[in-house]
Amino acid sequence: MATQVILSIGTKKGLFIATSSGTRRRFELRGPFGSGVFCIS
Repeated sequence: MATQVILSIGTKKGLFIATSSGTRRRFELRGPFGSGVFCIS
């Protein structure tokens, strides 16, 4: 089993990093890092 889980979440408001222990019961959220990007396709 993993000892630490790291998720990267990209939104219009920026990049967020969520970290948790291997049990994934609670996540600690950090961010936003940088400014978000608004794209029109």
